[in-house]
Amino acid sequence: MAALGVAVIAAIYSFGSYPALRPLLDLPLAARVAVAFTVMLPLAAMGMLFPLGLCHLGRVHAELLPWAWAINSCASVVATSLATLLALGAGLAVVLLAASACYAIAAVAVQQWPSIPEP
Repeated sequence: MAALGVAVIAAIYSFGSYPALRPLLDLPLAARVAVAFTVMLPLAAMGMLFPLGLCHLGRVHAELLPWAWAINSCASVVATSLATLLALGAGLAVVLLAASACYAIAAVAVQQWPSIPEP
């Protein structure tokens, strides 16, 4: 569910963040910091998917945990470079839409996991 929430919020941010936040640039620094914190807070769920996936994988196929770490490490390096190039070439809104699509795919993939009882 967190993945779907992140996907929706990132898609909304890609379309509406600039027009909504531009008028707030004249606010005092403390107010801008509060707005920035409030805007970024929902995206804190982005870091939850990998630990939750590791926990599930450890219960189902513990022997695949090293592979999960290796794939995540490689994907992190490649995605960082690709996101930078995409942001420079197409803009940050496109990067946010791509991230939104990735999280939507993750949300669909999570629904396909076999359910296992909690310990």
